[in-house]
Amino acid sequence: MAAGWEGAPGFAVPATLRDRRVLRIHLFAITNASPMGSGIRNLQLMPASSLCTLLSGTLLKYAKGHFQLFLVVGSAVLTTGEGMLHMIGLNPSTGQYIRYQILVGVGVGLSIQVPVMA
Repeated sequence: MAAGWEGAPGFAVPATLRDRRVLRIHLFAITNASPMGSGIRNLQLMPASSLCTLLSGTLLKYAKGHFQLFLVVGSAVLTTGEGMLHMIGLNPSTGQYIRYQILVGVGVGLSIQVPVMA
């Protein structure tokens, strides 16, 4: 990832991908999980992101120009999930990082399809 992408407005997805790598390293190094266990604990993001991308793409087809709502809601959910992920302590419960990754996946899924469809 280019270092300038994290601060530029509208480029939240590359920063999110960087944060996924940091979460994997956190789960591997800090919580003493195996590399495979760390990867498995990081899988929750993909189904949430994929399903919400399909849902938002389908709903955008019928939204008739009202795509701003998807951007606002998706960005708010993404920001909330990323903030929660950054607040994870040294020994997070399984439910914590699963919930937070699902929030990030929903936020990415709702907002990533909008520029393609609009």
